[in-house]
Amino acid sequence: MSEFSNQPANKTLCGRIDASAVEEHGETLGQLYDLEFTQVESGNVNICVDFAATSSCVLYRETYGSRTHALGSLRGGKFAFAVPVRESGTRWWGAERRKNLTPTSRSGELIDAMFSPGHTHFIAVIEQTRLLQAMHEACMPAATIRSVEAGRASRMLEFHEDTMGRLARDFSDILNRAAGGGVPDMPSLVKSLVGQPGYRIEARVVETEQQEESGVRVAPSLDMRRTLVADNKYQVTWVREPSSEVYARDAFWPESLVQVDE
Repeated sequence: MSEFSNQPANKTLCGRIDASAVEEHGETLGQLYDLEFTQVESGNVNICVDFAATSSCVLYRETYGSRTHALGSLRGGKFAFAVPVRESGTRWWGAERRKNLTPTSRSGELIDAMFSPGHTHFIAVIEQTRLLQAMHEACMPAATIRSVEAGRASRMLEFHEDTMGRLARDFSDILNRAAGGGVPDMPSLVKSLVGQPGYRIEARVVETEQQEESGVRVAPSLDMRRTLVADNKYQVTWVREPSSEVYARDAFWPESLVQVDE
């Protein structure tokens, strides 16, 4: 997304972008894709994008208000996969998707999608090198690794329907938590692990240390503000505005020292 090019390093940024024209939506995704969007049917476009992004990965939820065609490719060094939520009539590369398949794309591969009105999906975009490294470290089967490498046989990856549903719920939770801008901007350590089917992670706190400081106010996290300055042109600024609900409490932040997401 074009706004991401100005994001501070090592920060998780989030926001919501509403587009009233397909050209505007193309500009929104321009940092990730080289895509041409075409409105196929007359009416209001109304494309909504909720996103969370770091310097190495982006997660976003996208909703189309009218039938829209997308044609192009993902920009260099990235891998993306979609988790459709509502897609009656949507066609990927000319055909409707089977429920146990998810559309994916490597940089340079053709993306050809016809989104139906009301279509909603999650998209995760990550760096190819990081994805392959994580898969090798997890000792994933060779066939699974080949399915995301150059020269792969299909752009559709097979997932169990229950897994797709769980991913949609998890992605929704991530975006909802990330949307809580204005919370104390505290450092965090994140570790991603790729596991075999049935793999579960548990974490426990063995020991903690505490040091109290007085007269210190922790700055709130960054939040995006988007202001219309001309026809279909927006000015993006990043602001630190504290959440009155969070800062009014006399409590530790974050509430949990460790958290596991699957």
